[in-house]
Order: sequence, then structure tokens, then C-alpha cells
Amino acid sequence: MAEVNWWTPERVERLTELWEGTDAAASQIGWILGCTKNAVIGKVQRLGLRARIIHTKPLPPPAPVIVFPTKGCLWADREPGDLDFAFCGKPVTKIGSPWCSDHRARVYVRSAPPKLKSAD
Repeated sequence: MAEVNWWTPERVERLTELWEGTDAAASQIGWILGCTKNAVIGKVQRLGLRARIIHTKPLPPPAPVIVFPTKGCLWADREPGDLDFAFCGKPVTKIGSPWCSDHRARVYVRSAPPKLKSAD
């Protein structure tokens, strides 16, 4: 049985035109040719075509690193990213809680009991 090569000379020519003549992504070229982006990338590498740099949006600046204290309340006093951002740091009074007693009271607020409907 004869081996059939999917990459015909016409497809290789079209791939080369799309790769070198457009900014289309490999997945877009694959869609046009009827194959996967991995097939496109593999053939491009085997053909020795130049690598392309697709211009993307600039990345946002990295977020500031927040160092968590090993002891003390983890209640944030300010917004992360503020210059004066800090944690409360007071001693934790309940084992397993990340907050001091003051901030734990603010976090765990008991809800009001449900109101009973009157039978009219």
C-alpha cells in the first residue's frame, strides 16, 4: 500500500505563503489548511522557516509581593498594593483562626434568626 503524504506541494506552498506573508497564528493557519496548529508548527520547523514573533499586548506590571507574617492577625489594614499596606499583627487568641479576637468578631457575625410568618 502506498504511503499518502498529507502535505502536498500545494499545501506546503500555501503554508509558506501564510506563515511568511501574514501575522496569522498557527491555529488560524491550521484552520485554513484543514489541520491542527501542531501540524503547522511541526511542518514549519521541518521546512526550516523562520520563527515569528507575534506582537501581543504588553503585560501589566507584576503585582507587589505580599509577605504574610508567620504569627499574628492576618487582617489587612489597607488595600494590597498601597504603600502603607500591612497586616494587623495582634496576637491570635483562638487556635486555628487567622485573626485576633477583634477582627474575628467582625468576620463572624451571627445572622438574625429567620422571622416566622404569621398564619393569617
